[in-house]
Amino acid sequence: MLLGALTEGAGEAILCTLTSHSTYLHMFPGLVLTSIGFALAGIAVKLPASVDAAEGDQGIAGGLIFSTQQLGNAFAVPVYSAVLATASRWGSGTKDDILAYGFHWTFATAILFLILGSVAVVLLVRTQRSAKPSRRAESTLPVIRIASE
Repeated sequence: MLLGALTEGAGEAILCTLTSHSTYLHMFPGLVLTSIGFALAGIAVKLPASVDAAEGDQGIAGGLIFSTQQLGNAFAVPVYSAVLATASRWGSGTKDDILAYGFHWTFATAILFLILGSVAVVLLVRTQRSAKPSRRAESTLPVIRIASE
């Protein structure tokens, strides 16, 4: 989770450097890092949340995960839009310069949320250490053994 947040934050930091004269080549590394970080963090959140659920509860666990994700999106989009609109009022120059200024603040807000999320991960997520064997060890899949000579 932390690796995903760090990677996504690095991409957002690159996007914070965009100007009204930036090309797509300037944006591309930030977009790639942000996408990779988002995927890493998404997998790291979804997998542990559903892997230890009982077979009959995995559908419910998956539904809760995706419902929570949708609630996060429903919160983030208006917040980022409000930051963009408010920050754009403070910018100066051409329309493109003003919009770039607003995006700087929007990407900085995304970095702030990543920092807050990372702090939450460090404080709240813990590794499970129990005597009970993991469900992964109880697999019913056949084991293929290769005989050695």
